[in-house]
Amino acid sequence: MVDKVMYRLNIKPYDNDYGNMINRLLYPDESLFNNEFCYELWKEINLDESIQYFKYHMNKVKFDTVIGEKTEEPLKG
Repeated sequence: MVDKVMYRLNIKPYDNDYGNMINRLLYPDESLFNNEFCYELWKEINLDESIQYFKYHMNKVKFDTVIGEKTEEPLKG
């Protein structure tokens, strides 16, 4: 079962303070948000994670998966 996802952020803090950068990422200033952009980004991330989850479980039962339009379309919603 997959219960953990790890991301590596390839960024450097503009003020050379890693701790402050992490705080800015965890608690961003709400005035910086663009709701439409955030929603579209969330949909893209969600689709990618759903496909990875699907592939993981299909590979567990040794089922060869090729993600095509028929599979992607229902996931896009």
